[in-house]
Parts: sequence; C-alpha cells; structure tokens
Amino acid sequence: MTLQSSGLITMDDIVAEFGGTKPYFINQYYRNGSRVPSSQSKIPASGLIKFSDFYDSTAIVYAVDEFTPGTSYYTVPKGITNIKVNLIGGGGGGGGNIEWGDSWRGGGGGAGTDQFGTIIPVTPLEVLTVVVGLHGLRGVYQFNGNYIGGTADSTGTSSGSAGGNTYILRGTTVLAKAGGGGGGQTYGVAGATGVNSVAAGVTMGGLYQTITPAVGGNAMNDFYFNEGGKNYTGYGDGGRSNRGYPGNDGAYSGIDGHMTIISGY
Repeated sequence: MTLQSSGLITMDDIVAEFGGTKPYFINQYYRNGSRVPSSQSKIPASGLIKFSDFYDSTAIVYAVDEFTPGTSYYTVPKGITNIKVNLIGGGGGGGGNIEWGDSWRGGGGGAGTDQFGTIIPVTPLEVLTVVVGLHGLRGVYQFNGNYIGGTADSTGTSSGSAGGNTYILRGTTVLAKAGGGGGGQTYGVAGATGVNSVAAGVTMGGLYQTITPAVGGNAMNDFYFNEGGKNYTGYGDGGRSNRGYPGNDGAYSGIDGHMTIISGY
C-alpha cells in the first residue's frame, strides 16, 4: 500500500511497505537497492536520505508478463491485489479440399476471441495457472479416399481443427477465458469465432477491435479461397481455406493465442 503524502512517517511504516530485518536503518532504503525499486524517483539513490523522501512511495512495481502457448505459472507480486489481463484464443485452421475431381472450397478458420483489460482480484504471492491456446491445424485435400498433402501442421483430414482456449486459473477455477476459433470445415462451412467468459467477481475487458468472422460459402472449381476470421491483435487469426480448384489443398493453419498480465498499473 502506498505511504501517505503528508504527516509523520516512521521507520515502522517504511519497513511495513518495503520489508527488511532488524536492526533497521533508513540508509538501507536507498532507491535501486535491494528493497526500494528504481521507479521511486523521489527517494535518493545515495547521499542524504530523509523520512519525508518516502511520501507517496510504494514497493509495488509496474510489470508486464507475456505468455506464449502452453501451460505456465504466474506468482502475484507482493502488494498486488488486482491484475489486468489481456487474453487471446488460438485461431482455427482453414478447411481443405474434399475431392480431387470436383474441388470444393473449404470454410475459413474462426478467429480466437480476445478480452483486453480484464481485472482479476488476487492475493499477493498466490500462484495462478496460465494456459495459452495453440493454433488450429489446416485441413488437406482428399483424393480417391486418401488425404493428400498432410504435414506436421495439418489435421490429416479435410477439415481444419479448432484453436486452443486461452485462460487463467486459480486451482481448478477458470477466472477468465478467451475461446479458440472453430476449424473451417469442408463444403464451405466456416469456423465459429471463439467465446469469452469470466468467473464471478472478475470484470471482463473489451475486445481489442471488432472481430471479423471467418468466411464460408460452397464454391467449386474456382481459384478463390474463404478467408479466416480476424481479430487484429497479431494473434489468434483463423487460417484461410483451400482454393476451390482440383488438386490443391492450399488451406492455412490458424495463429497461436497469447496472454499478457499487467501488475502495479
């Protein structure tokens, strides 16, 4: 908690804010030392130091932590009782080609949804689990009952797969979730945009920008594709479909999700 802006400040007040072990001396609390962060510009880094230098000072440090796909753990810093979270679900993979001879355009992969500025009440030093969704895989094309063009980044079937959900948990309770986009399907069926949710007591943020849904439409033997959904964050977009002409898979996988946690804001 930030120290007062006027009146008497005692050594006990400073220790309560910045920590320390006995015996306490004020010259143990220079800025840039082991206890007082560099952000506290009113507190000197050397030389004369006074109790009044600690008016409006705090041990809380503004910090931004970025998380990429997979499972991670976040320890709430000392003194922090709320965090601000930006979540983006993984984008769905684009749909592929259903037949060689009569080539049908697949549907675009749905965008992962996002929520920016979600406020989560927390307890200092508690550990939260962070899960960031992977991208959905692209579909391939089918020829005489066989799926052609499969790679490590494809489903091995004509339909694209869904992107992974991005969420933050306390124990087994999901505090906030940005859903992954649905995979594009065959015959021009577009993947759905992901869905947001938050737990009780959590204040959901807004979209970074209005999400553009994936494009569907069943067209045959042309050179066009159905576009994947867009959320304009640089993460979580859906993959486009194949082009609708024979012998071409051409679909794209989606884009991974992301999470940012901001403390001391």
